[in-house]
Amino acid sequence: MRVAVQGPSGIGKTALVTAWGHKHQHRWPHGALYADLSTTDSDTILRGWLLALGHTYLPDSSGGLEALWRTATAHQRLLVVVEQATAEAVHALFPAGPDCAGIATAHHGLDELVATGGRIAHLAGLPDQTVGDLINRLVDRPIPSRVLDEAVASASGSPLAATLTAATLARDLYTPLTETEQENLVPDRISTILTDLPEQTATAAVLIAAFPGSFVTAEVTAALLGAPREQAQYTLTTLVEAALLVDLGRGRYTVHDRVRQPLADRLTPERHTAMVEALAGFYRVRLAAVDLVLNVWRWRADTEGIHLARAAQEDEVWFSTRDEALAWADAELDNILALARLLHRLNRPEVAMFVDHIGTYVTLRKPLIARELYEWGLEVARPTGDGRLVGLMLQRLSTSLHPDWQAALDLNLQAKDTYDQAGFAQGVASAYESIGSTLARLGRLEEAEEAQTVSLRLHQELGKHRGAAFQTRRLGEIHVQQGRTQEAMTAFTTSYRDLLHLDPPDIYQATRNTQGMIALLLNEEDPALLPVAELLALEGLASTLVSGSLHQRASLYMELATIARTRADRSQEIDYLQRVHALLSPGHPVIKQAVVRLGGLGVPVS
Repeated sequence: MRVAVQGPSGIGKTALVTAWGHKHQHRWPHGALYADLSTTDSDTILRGWLLALGHTYLPDSSGGLEALWRTATAHQRLLVVVEQATAEAVHALFPAGPDCAGIATAHHGLDELVATGGRIAHLAGLPDQTVGDLINRLVDRPIPSRVLDEAVASASGSPLAATLTAATLARDLYTPLTETEQENLVPDRISTILTDLPEQTATAAVLIAAFPGSFVTAEVTAALLGAPREQAQYTLTTLVEAALLVDLGRGRYTVHDRVRQPLADRLTPERHTAMVEALAGFYRVRLAAVDLVLNVWRWRADTEGIHLARAAQEDEVWFSTRDEALAWADAELDNILALARLLHRLNRPEVAMFVDHIGTYVTLRKPLIARELYEWGLEVARPTGDGRLVGLMLQRLSTSLHPDWQAALDLNLQAKDTYDQAGFAQGVASAYESIGSTLARLGRLEEAEEAQTVSLRLHQELGKHRGAAFQTRRLGEIHVQQGRTQEAMTAFTTSYRDLLHLDPPDIYQATRNTQGMIALLLNEEDPALLPVAELLALEGLASTLVSGSLHQRASLYMELATIARTRADRSQEIDYLQRVHALLSPGHPVIKQAVVRLGGLGVPVS
């Protein structure tokens, strides 16, 4: 089902679609997805939706994202609602599955949807008689015909305008509406509504209208008001009932576009400053909490943010699993970016704190916003003179420069010098690791080995056992490129043991050593070694169930498929390759390898 709802602002498009979606939500067991194109773009929306559906590898191009979206929704039962849509956006964002539904709202421009089997619902203005009846019912006392005629004409068939006109008339039935009064209908109606609300609820309406992101939650509202979550939820419900907010479902709320600007205009400079402070603090601490779950071992420049996150969770843990932490960041990514953009414009230091805590998430999800966000972080970090922070921003930015490895190397060299000047030894050790990795990418293996050896020594001197084990594996990878098989195997074995002895053990990095060992064993082309390689691969698969790494699991299935091929076990090879194809998104490099091999085996791939 593909439907476009068109009509002027205030005619009731959002209310109609929202009410219909709530009434029929049982028809969409895989959920409902919402987007407002007035606050974001199609590519950003698709990335968020695909991440929400569990796709961890996302293509860089718009075409790749759209292709993945069509594949991902081909067998789903989803409802997708797109507000302020364009014809191009509808083509990109509507789901492909025959059991899915796509609904778009716009003022105009969606008629061509009919050509692809869609339907158009034109919400024309209400008839004058209906508008007059609505105004009469709302005012609830006789209205002089001359005044009523003028009020009906000023509403232009809009239910919202009719409601606002009625509010004005309720104050004085006998004063004709001047042009200025007609322009002030929305602000005046808002004033009336806010006057009838508790002060904190009225304040919340203004703050939410000024929120830079696309939606708010009860947690964000609680931060804005400095109130408990339960009170914030009650406030949101009250504002929905007052027709100032729209309930988007799944705990998300937004302001109707007709009242957003008039509400936001009521925000004083002092209150705007307080709002920015509250939002920056909320997202800084939440991102720190996410990072604590995703990576317990890494050092951080914003140690205060980590302390605040731990203190805030003494009574209630926000994210008990990696999946919960990733799901929150996936859902809030657009809001985080919008707020970071605002903070960057205000030259506030929290941008760099965001970058500090979002790094592991970016490594796992690889959103395209990383480079822009990292550039902002570096800009605001430099004036602080904090060498730890500046060095970290340089390293973060270097990771987003693929495939310009020389530029990445230059930034990592700057990071090393910055850490050195700040006297931060752990940063220097980390920078040497980044330098070594980048040199290896450039094929400068002897220099890479030297840099990684320095990093290993520094980590050992600092007593950083996880870092030392990590560098040992890096050296093993360089030895593989150099053809030093025995040294590589020793490095992988040592690193694997040390990583599993950590508290807690680093399962993900340990399994990367397992993969290195398997590759070395297979390169030996000795049938006697195949059972050992297979045992390692199966053990690695069990580990991925703990770490949750789909990419790592798929890579291990590929190794098992190679072992099966070596044994001439065609059916087992096909089984493993098909498991790879089911795990990851189309376009992922491992998927491409699996598809090629399946094709060579004569197995069609959809």
